[in-house]
Order: sequence, then structure tokens, then C-alpha cells
Amino acid sequence: MERKLAHPVHRLVAYLIDQAVCVGLFIFLASRVAVETDFYRLMDSSLGNITIYMYFLALWPLLNALLISRLGGTVGKLLTGTRIEANGKNLSFLMAIFRNYIGYIVSGTITFLGFFWILIDKNRQGWHDMMVDSVVTIRNKHLIWLGVGTLLLILYFDYVVASQIISDVLNLKLF
Repeated sequence: MERKLAHPVHRLVAYLIDQAVCVGLFIFLASRVAVETDFYRLMDSSLGNITIYMYFLALWPLLNALLISRLGGTVGKLLTGTRIEANGKNLSFLMAIFRNYIGYIVSGTITFLGFFWILIDKNRQGWHDMMVDSVVTIRNKHLIWLGVGTLLLILYFDYVVASQIISDVLNLKLF
């Protein structure tokens, strides 16, 4: 069976879902911390900074690597019906970490040229894909609409929660 490569739009929607989920989880966690503590003091402290760095630099990418190695994709990829694979199989956990850490750094260097490479490469591979010999394929082309709908819902949730936090801060309800 010949694999069908994912269109760059599928990949972009999946990426936007992943980023919206990441930001949404962070906003939700930050709002819970703000309710329980003196938020300003926490963010001024080393503990607050370490928590933020651990989330963005360790926990989120490790969760994505686990999803890629076990299910074939991140939340965004799964919701858009796409799959990250190498030779028809899921990436190993270590290859997924390498792709998402080192590969994304390389792809993002030089004005994100490694990501734009997807538009001109015959296998629609970004530099991060080439580094681990992976491709993104279509599992179900109709799931893109589920992905778009989910993205809109997540963005709305992010907006509502962030607006409430800003309103609470401006009204000094948290402090």
C-alpha cells in the first residue's frame, strides 16, 4: 500500500492545535497556581521560573515524544488524521525526542527555513524529518475538519480563560 503524504496545511493545522493545547494547559495550570498562591511572589521566585521552564522545556516535549512513539503523532496530528512514521512504523521514543528537540532547533534556525522546506521537498519533509528519516502521512483525510473544529474550540477556551485571568488581575481579585 502506497503511503499518502500529508499536505502542508494538515501539518500546519496539527502544529497550531499542539501549540494551542500547550498554551491552554499552561494558562489553566497558571490560573490554578494563581488562585492558590500569591502569584506575583511565585513568579518572582526561582520556583516559579523553574516550573515554567520544566513545563516548556521538558514535560511538553516529552509528552509529545511519548505520543509520537506510542500513537504515531501528537494531539494535533491525531486530530487531523496524520501520522509521523519512519519506514511505515512509529518512531522510537528516542528518535521522537531527537526529532522534537534537536530537529526543531535545526529547522527553526535561519528564519524557520527547515519548516518551510516542507513546501518544496518531494517527500514533504522538513529538516527535522530528514534528520530521523520520518515522513508525515495521512491516516484519514476527512479528520482535518475535526482538527480545525478542535483548534477553534481550544482557541476559544484559551481566550476565555486568559480573559478571566486578566480580568481578575485588573480587578485585584487574586491578591
